[in-house]
Amino acid sequence: MQWHPPNTYPIRKQAMHNAHHYLKTAYHGTANTEYTLPTDWGQGRASFGGLIAGMMIAAMRRNVPAERALLSMSCTFAGPVLLDTPFTINTCILRDGKNAMQLEARIVQDDGKGNLNPTIVLASFGAMRPSKAVLNALPAPSVASPEALPALPFIPNVIPNFAQHVDMRWAFGALPYSGQGTHEMGGWWRWKDCASEEIEPELFEAHRVALTDAWPPAILPLINKLAPASSMTWTMQFAQPAPAFDNAWHLYRATIAQAAHGYGLTHAEIWDAHGQLIAVSSQLVSVFDGE
Repeated sequence: MQWHPPNTYPIRKQAMHNAHHYLKTAYHGTANTEYTLPTDWGQGRASFGGLIAGMMIAAMRRNVPAERALLSMSCTFAGPVLLDTPFTINTCILRDGKNAMQLEARIVQDDGKGNLNPTIVLASFGAMRPSKAVLNALPAPSVASPEALPALPFIPNVIPNFAQHVDMRWAFGALPYSGQGTHEMGGWWRWKDCASEEIEPELFEAHRVALTDAWPPAILPLINKLAPASSMTWTMQFAQPAPAFDNAWHLYRATIAQAAHGYGLTHAEIWDAHGQLIAVSSQLVSVFDGE
């Protein structure tokens, strides 16, 4: 994701759609369907990268049998997907094997500078098989309930516009731009405006991808002033079998392996409200806080 101060792109007074609207539209679209994200889904000059990646997973899911679960995805943010500018999603099956499938998706959008593919996603889907390789995940960390923690307020011109769609409760580490960061950051989060009953099973995975990227880069609490930051690469691997996604609270804890010279290496784990491991996530992030 990108975490850019959004003052250049104020929110217009217009009807807003939730994440599910865009994920469902992508799932039911075609290679020729044009999509446009408005400023309430912006982060600086770009569209929210999590929603873009989620839409790409939803578009892939059109070509994947329901019994094959999303096992992993790798996303490269080569450039911004521009707001209020049409784009399409091209998908390609790289391999369709007996148990697994590999697919690629590309955003196609002309930025006027000759760049056409600002985001590329590779994903692996697979069927469940019998195996004696079984090991339970480590338990989720003990933390205060989301109801006991204050909600992160939406502050225009400080927090990206898309964050108005997300309910976040900080539980680990310091807030972005506080200059008090440690090796970890995270807390509880969920969509503010998605009702559980409207989320179809074929979009469970797309929702998890989109929602995970709502957290700011974990290195932002290390700096003490507003500065743009973004993910350059992002991978997720999903624990199996995955429970249904009902927009209940999820817990996110990111750790920083190392940060220096404008880049950071981060790793995160995601659990559901019952403490079940859902996924692990890794990012190479960049920050532009130099003088």
